[in-house]
Amino acid sequence: MMSVSLINLFKRVNFRETVSAPRRLTNLFELSQSSRGLKTVHLEWKRPEKLGSIHPKNSGDLEPLPELDKSEIFQEFKEAGIDIEKMSEEQRKLYTLGFLPGIYAHRTQLQNALSKVQRHRFDTDSIEAKIARSTVNIRRLQKMQVEDQRNKKQKVFLKELIDKRRSMLNKLREADYKRFEWLIEQLNIEYRPQPENTARITRKNSLRILTEEYCDKVKNDRLEALKKKMQVEKEKFEIEKKQILEWIEKEEAACEKLKQLISE
Repeated sequence: MMSVSLINLFKRVNFRETVSAPRRLTNLFELSQSSRGLKTVHLEWKRPEKLGSIHPKNSGDLEPLPELDKSEIFQEFKEAGIDIEKMSEEQRKLYTLGFLPGIYAHRTQLQNALSKVQRHRFDTDSIEAKIARSTVNIRRLQKMQVEDQRNKKQKVFLKELIDKRRSMLNKLREADYKRFEWLIEQLNIEYRPQPENTARITRKNSLRILTEEYCDKVKNDRLEALKKKMQVEKEKFEIEKKQILEWIEKEEAACEKLKQLISE
């Protein structure tokens, strides 16, 4: 029984293959006949790189945090009246940003950003100061996220900071547009509002767009070639027209003389 069933199974498989093979050939022949005469257009399309919402290109940050001079003295130590100039070189290094914890460098970057947008020295609660502070924190976290991409809590906090800054930028844009433009220029931010509808990028739609652009390019190139050809023919036509008009004037003048002779 086992051998009979296996033989029947092989017969069915072979029969299906022998039946489907001519159908495949006819389908390929019909496809080649239907596509005959069509021009093959070589369009290259690469799927764009997917960037997260925390990426600087999507958040609008056009530059990272500037690198600080490690030999610089922390500003608050200068304002505290500490006489650093009289200290030795080894003692002086202890007050530099290179020997202090990283929080001091972060505070220096915050102060540098605030000094660009503050209305006065003690301005820390205005919307401009809040946006500047958020910008420094965002750029700092973006750098940390590149180094440690598995930190999910940090990623969520960074996304919330970006959304919060976008909300403050929207409010400032509605309230004072000139101030808004000045602020984004000072902080080097590109304003990117939240898109209403995010269209899905597919290969089919992208190839349609590329095909339309290719057709428009071919159309414009042919029109330009036709214009140049018509311009050359126009110049020839003008020369020929001038010669014909001169000949007509001569013939008319000759006819007038002939009429005068006949009338006399």
